[in-house]
Amino acid sequence: MNFSNENNSLGGYLITNNKRKQRLEKLSIQIKFTQDHQIVYSKEGAILRIDKVCDAFQNPEIFNNLDYIHYLFWQGQYCKNKMKVGKWIVFWDKVFVKNVGGYYKDGEKQGIWIDLFLNYQNQAQIFTSGEYYNNFKMGFWKYIYQDKMIGGGYQNKFGQKQGKWIELDDGFCNSKQVTFEGEYKMKGMKVDRWNIMYCFQEKMDLKKCKYFSIIRNVIFIYSGGGSYYQLKEQKKIGKWVELDEGFYDSKQVTDNGEYNKEGMKIGRWDINFCKYNDGGGSYDEEVGQKKIGKWVELDEGFDTY
Repeated sequence: MNFSNENNSLGGYLITNNKRKQRLEKLSIQIKFTQDHQIVYSKEGAILRIDKVCDAFQNPEIFNNLDYIHYLFWQGQYCKNKMKVGKWIVFWDKVFVKNVGGYYKDGEKQGIWIDLFLNYQNQAQIFTSGEYYNNFKMGFWKYIYQDKMIGGGYQNKFGQKQGKWIELDDGFCNSKQVTFEGEYKMKGMKVDRWNIMYCFQEKMDLKKCKYFSIIRNVIFIYSGGGSYYQLKEQKKIGKWVELDEGFYDSKQVTDNGEYNKEGMKIGRWDINFCKYNDGGGSYDEEVGQKKIGKWVELDEGFDTY
């Protein structure tokens, strides 16, 4: 990554709490890369964190959520050429996190590591565990949540995912326990059918579920999914049920429609809340991905809060 004086925006959702329940609130964080190798995080003009990048030869680690920015600090050693070496450990809110971290050699991760999940935060304490070889993940990698393995799969010597995987949604948290189940081909590309699964918190009759899976006594029910085109790399095709960007317990909104062979939305797409139709509209059949005609769309902040 090249450092510059330009600002980059990072969008996401923040989990907030009150006496009744958790909810997701959309936020935007600005990231600035300076010429003297600093990363500056800010929100609405207020500086949240400044990191000095000592290892100028490696791509710097960019924090992608607010809790990371506030609470996460790695501790370890650099050698004379400013490359990470030896064991690195992690502190969260100034408290040492046991059994997390691993070893560097000449700035590259090597051997067994227990790392923090991309969306690790106070309401989503999730870890990833597996082996590195020259900074590439290889072999079996697993996701650990509440001391249980809830997903994972294999990666080849080039760090590409292979075969069947259970992946966690990038925003996986207590209020959004969403996983994706499917298969990767040789180049690390998704193929065939992928199911979107959701851990429903309330009791329900599993006989009425179209599809469900049980992972370490945790029940995930079918909530959506579709197929990837084998002749086009990572292109969606045919009918899909997708989760809304801000999907969580109190906003169970899905988008239902069809993709053409170019991976573009066409025809009628419905917006459903808890399986009831609440809106939608049409995409141009020829151009694709272009909305036309009348639409009923849900507000970004829509939920049952």
